[in-house]
Amino acid sequence: MAARESERGGREAAAGIVLRDLRFAWGGRAVLEGISLAVAPGEFVGLLGPNGSGKSTLLRLIAGTLSPAAGAMCVAGLTPGRATRRELARRVAVVAQTPILPDGFTVAELVLLGRTPHLRPFQGEGEGDYVVARRALTAAECLDLAGRPLGELSGGERQRASLARALAQEPTLLLLDEPTAHLDPGIAQGIMATLLRLNREEGLTILASFHDINLAAAIAPRLVLLHGGRIIADGPPAAVITPPLLRHAYGYDARVLPHPQTGLPVALPGYGQGVP
Repeated sequence: MAARESERGGREAAAGIVLRDLRFAWGGRAVLEGISLAVAPGEFVGLLGPNGSGKSTLLRLIAGTLSPAAGAMCVAGLTPGRATRRELARRVAVVAQTPILPDGFTVAELVLLGRTPHLRPFQGEGEGDYVVARRALTAAECLDLAGRPLGELSGGERQRASLARALAQEPTLLLLDEPTAHLDPGIAQGIMATLLRLNREEGLTILASFHDINLAAAIAPRLVLLHGGRIIADGPPAAVITPPLLRHAYGYDARVLPHPQTGLPVALPGYGQGVP
């Protein structure tokens, strides 16, 4: 029992993110400048910013698929660039905005690919891997899709299948790049409810970028706002979703009102009519 608690404590301690003065450039053009950010184990943090602000690039740096030009990183207890891809994949899982999925695979086959970081080269899946895959399918609420070919799925179903594959990695940290982009509101709401449950009940650390300002404010207890490759705001939704910050980041004249049920901020278009 003590050994199990110790292992659990070790996983929790290795679930967070620490970035110090991170910088990145594409072809000499600065994309991210001086990014310092700490995400504690078990946090759910939403990443906001206009197109081109560096959200996706930041997620790719944290995932280890890009290397920073300068700065220090500790991700789930590992240093991307020093840790192997397999080591990172055991702790960090990624759900892309538009995941590229093999249409000929079934959902179950895709989810089993999430077990690859835990297998030795040429080792086949064992009974334990099938148990984890089934648990991941259940958690992502797509167990009923297990036998369906990916090519037959709707956008929302494909996103849930991609989430199940990520969960099959048994990560401590989950990164999502606009997970509800191009989805109907009801489907998006369902996926967000699943993520909230995983965060609250399983303690999964989540960093997700959002295009929808109001969805981010409703879901994430903490928001980080990027503009021009820099963090310009970091805090609870009420401190980040404000008319001055939205105008500065997005050029968006918004009227921000409290939601009648939750009190959380809701941004409505002001249409240039002297929004305070």
